[in-house]
Amino acid sequence: TKQQRFKDFKLYSYWKSSSTWRVRIALAAKQIPFETVPIKMMQKETHSPQHKQRNPMGQIPVLEFVDTEANENQVVFLTQSV
Repeated sequence: TKQQRFKDFKLYSYWKSSSTWRVRIALAAKQIPFETVPIKMMQKETHSPQHKQRNPMGQIPVLEFVDTEANENQVVFLTQSV
């Protein structure tokens, strides 16, 4: 079978976020499997250095995936601010 160009989807999210729900609905509609990574907004986890590497503005959701056609299987981050 042909390898999928995009793989290993991770959705960094907060369960109450309506933006996160829209991304979940779109992924489900496209039947794209993904891992949910909860972000603890009340503990200000969006301001952590790890999260700021994913989205410098500290927002959620962030959708992370691997582009297998890019050099060295590049990890891509799509954010609300894109």
